[in-house]
Amino acid sequence: MKNIKLLSLVITLLITAAVVLGLATLAPVRAASEPTGFKDAVLSIYPEYDNPMRLGYPTVLVMLDGEIVGAEAPVTIRFLVPENAVMYSAGSGPREQYVGGPPNRIASEISGWDEISYDLKTNIFVVEYYVPIPSMPDKSFSTVFIPLYPVNGLTVFAQEPKQSSNYQIVPQSQPLSQQKFTDTQGFGTWHYTYHTLESGQELAFSIAYTSGASSIGPVIAIVVIVGILIAGFFVYRALRKPSYSSRATRRREVARVRTDPSKRARFCSNCGVRLGNADNFCPECGAKVRGK
Repeated sequence: MKNIKLLSLVITLLITAAVVLGLATLAPVRAASEPTGFKDAVLSIYPEYDNPMRLGYPTVLVMLDGEIVGAEAPVTIRFLVPENAVMYSAGSGPREQYVGGPPNRIASEISGWDEISYDLKTNIFVVEYYVPIPSMPDKSFSTVFIPLYPVNGLTVFAQEPKQSSNYQIVPQSQPLSQQKFTDTQGFGTWHYTYHTLESGQELAFSIAYTSGASSIGPVIAIVVIVGILIAGFFVYRALRKPSYSSRATRRREVARVRTDPSKRARFCSNCGVRLGNADNFCPECGAKVRGK
């Protein structure tokens, strides 16, 4: 009996030790289920760069790349995006090997913003979305980035649309450095660097410019020109084509000539020479003209 009690006590102690060890093992995993921050992040702002989703209105493409710290993939990662943003993709990088898809999306506690989340498979994240901008020729809007994790080292690239004029960009937070250059595709690009951003710290850029000919402009111009040519052709045909009334008038005139002896051509019945209206005798054979 004593042996049974002793055995039961040993088993209980072993089970308790296993549970304690299990909880101790799981605790770090739970603590690292999300990153504690980002490093070497890159924010790209490309107004009217492309329209692969065929949204039918001008947009600014916003891309965010970077590396997580404080956790190892796979982890859950979260971002704030404007509530009117159209998600293109969110996934795992680096960009050259980027694999992504639509993330989970819910309304955030911040008015005007949604929260997206997804499972990051590598330590490098890539997020891409489009935000509508005013469709007037004169554009004026702000692009805002609000991180949910502290950021250590941020580079911002803001691209000028090729068909724009009077482009202006004003960062609302003073950068460590800024410069402008022309990239390999011929775009004028502004480059800014920031040392750190705190979680929830807003980084905004005010952008203004006048839109030039968009990619759809030449298409519209061609359609208009073709339409004018087609309309001109039909107008030309209408002007050249006799109206029904003019054709009827001509038919009546022909019928009158055919029935009026003074309008008909006269020929000699003997030799066939054409006669004038005043001839009584054929000028060729001298035969008397009939009816004279």
